[in-house]
Amino acid sequence: MTVTAWINLRTSSSNTGKQLVNDHNLGLSNSNGWNLELSPANSTPASGDTGLTFNAWAANGTGQGAVSSAFLTAGKWVFVAATFSPGRVVTFYAGDTAASVSQVGQSGALSNGGNLYAWMTHNLAVERGTLERRLRRLRPVSTGLTFVPLLAGERSPGFASHATGSIAGLTQATTATDIVRAGLEAIAIEFGRVDRLLDAVLPGARRLVANGAGLLASPAWMQIMADAIGKPVAESKAKEASARGAAILALEHLGAINGDRLRSEVGRTYHSEPEAHAAYQVQTARQEELYRLLVRERALDAILKAPPPTGGRR
Repeated sequence: MTVTAWINLRTSSSNTGKQLVNDHNLGLSNSNGWNLELSPANSTPASGDTGLTFNAWAANGTGQGAVSSAFLTAGKWVFVAATFSPGRVVTFYAGDTAASVSQVGQSGALSNGGNLYAWMTHNLAVERGTLERRLRRLRPVSTGLTFVPLLAGERSPGFASHATGSIAGLTQATTATDIVRAGLEAIAIEFGRVDRLLDAVLPGARRLVANGAGLLASPAWMQIMADAIGKPVAESKAKEASARGAAILALEHLGAINGDRLRSEVGRTYHSEPEAHAAYQVQTARQEELYRLLVRERALDAILKAPPPTGGRR
């Protein structure tokens, strides 16, 4: 679902806390819904501005995915658009009549990619010279492990800074190569989750272009990416891809270029294999369930905070 609105704040920021638009019943339950409201004045970054917040509620009635975003100034029109699923904001855009619309909520930024690969190869003391060959020998989702790869916390899509990594399914037969393979698969699954969210907002991407030294140096990982995401993944030949993308956006905003007409400099393209993609879809469900328990619901934290048992004699 996408909610869009043009807003003009006619009064001062003293009216903060006022609910502007809401729908608390999406037909799923009385507690599912969303609202768009003004934020408290003391949360705004500049005097005279008022914060704008989009909130979505989960089926159990708890607030989820609240994103404090655009700031309103009296007399100025602001456009906002929020695309979400029940209980989870997907994206939040804001803009005005003098500037292009920009995304100010969730995006596709990830914190666990090449750094996790480096952490695994270093701490597991794997032989780098033969690792690529050993990774290719393992079939997709064959390690028996479920890996939540959030050692550096989470940015997209859940923005859970408290998140940590975890591995389920370890046995005495588990090898260091198994753990590395499971970790690379878990990273690819995270990219797949972000890609699906972006498809909900901007559908039609037929190919992804990958960058990053660790990823481009591993054909096995590139194939894992294509299989997990379910789309072709091409090697980028561009240097400093993030800086290039920012420059293209800036030039487009100035009207100097049409970014859609720029050719992407790519190398080899890896294509998704249907059987492997099906296996990764099942593994995605396992990974999301482990994520739900440990990150979203903080199940272990609740146990640690529980009071010790009392009473009774032995």
